[in-house]
Amino acid sequence: SGPAERPHRFAVRAPMTPARGASLAVAGGSLAGLALAAVLMRRRRRRSERAIFTYFEGHGRGEEVRLMLAACDIPWDDAVYGEPGAPRYLEQGPQMLALMRAGRLATDQVPLLVIDGLHLVQKLAILRYLARRHGMYGASSAEAAAVDILSDACHDWDPVISITEVIRGLRPAAALAGKNRRYLALFDRALRANAGTGPFLVGKGLTFVDVQLFQGLDQLSRNGLVALQREWPLLETYRTRVAAVPGVRAYLDSGRQPGFPGTGGARRYYRTAERVIPWAMDDSVPHPGMLSREWHFRADADASGPPRARRAVSETGSEAP
Repeated sequence: SGPAERPHRFAVRAPMTPARGASLAVAGGSLAGLALAAVLMRRRRRRSERAIFTYFEGHGRGEEVRLMLAACDIPWDDAVYGEPGAPRYLEQGPQMLALMRAGRLATDQVPLLVIDGLHLVQKLAILRYLARRHGMYGASSAEAAAVDILSDACHDWDPVISITEVIRGLRPAAALAGKNRRYLALFDRALRANAGTGPFLVGKGLTFVDVQLFQGLDQLSRNGLVALQREWPLLETYRTRVAAVPGVRAYLDSGRQPGFPGTGGARRYYRTAERVIPWAMDDSVPHPGMLSREWHFRADADASGPPRARRAVSETGSEAP
């Protein structure tokens, strides 16, 4: 659910800084103030570190997270967290099993985002965490509710997964036409309803549901399943508008974005998935079960984790040299 009334990410705020917290503590002689200053120092240090994103070299349920990181201008590395040598992407089953045994995955699933000293999983939970962190959850509780409604609708639609099912031959493209039309009409209507307020889906600024919808529209268009320019011109204009957001544009132009559905083509991508999570790709393969009795939500409590991430060198989402 969304936050209580709060300013938008572009509103001017006067945050409590570590220096201010320390000065207040000294002035008041308060141990509580000193503790607050220490907490703020830790938060500042964590926010200066590069996030680590663990997923396949493809889109699936991970690309919306990469796009959100880019939209928020959060520097990150694609890497298998905790793996010696830090390979960039999940490629082998033992890598996944190691993550599960370490208790880093609350639901024993990826994507995994390590940020602010936390092990975050579940795509929507990650998107909402980043949205709260960067003021991309609407400017009020009412707007946050509207964002959640549209986000849930986008998740119900799930166009990217539907496209991959067509690519895998699990269903014909024609079977998606009716569902696509229904949801495209819903989002076209939402854009029109917000037209007098802002250029995106809710309120005056970009929210995380815009990132969700952009990914779906972009892949429907690129894979030739929907002629947005001809059939849904308002949505096509909206798609190009989200693509022009500076952080998103920098990511799309950087060469970092994997191919669709995965770099190297569909066969390579799905063969990799069959190695890494065979139980999710084939119902006849048994799930390995819960491999850790503990859940390490906080990375600080994970003694088996890697050294602290490298310091950020930019706010564009580009890789460090």
